[in-house]
Amino acid sequence: MKTLSKTNADILGEIVDLLIPAKENLPSPTKINVVEHIDDALSNTSATRRIFVESLGDINNKQFLSLSKMEQIDLLEKYELSNGTFFSQLLRHTYNAYYTNPIVVAGIGMTGKPPQPMGYTLEKGNLTLLDKVIKKGQIWRNP
Repeated sequence: MKTLSKTNADILGEIVDLLIPAKENLPSPTKINVVEHIDDALSNTSATRRIFVESLGDINNKQFLSLSKMEQIDLLEKYELSNGTFFSQLLRHTYNAYYTNPIVVAGIGMTGKPPQPMGYTLEKGNLTLLDKVIKKGQIWRNP
């Protein structure tokens, strides 16, 4: 870990696994190193690093790791109400790390191809809806 202490990393691991539980074809975040990814991202931004370290320390003071899963969820729900900045950053970093992982991308059925020009096939749309706009002609000024 570059930024987080062992205890903070353990707490973060429990939290991300609560946010995104494992499913039959999708691993838990801790199985694909989401905590390490977040820790690496935190090492680059001092403001976000401070928010995470302070918030995880505060959660640690509430004996988070010794609580049952339901008690952990209750604590996090209450903590979210008073610490929106931390939770928005937590969700952003967690989702970014999880849903960009190749195992998860394959598990949700994405191929990883770009959307265009050689990627996914686009559905044919009903372009007759644009007829009124096309009949108006050019309504913008050329540079």
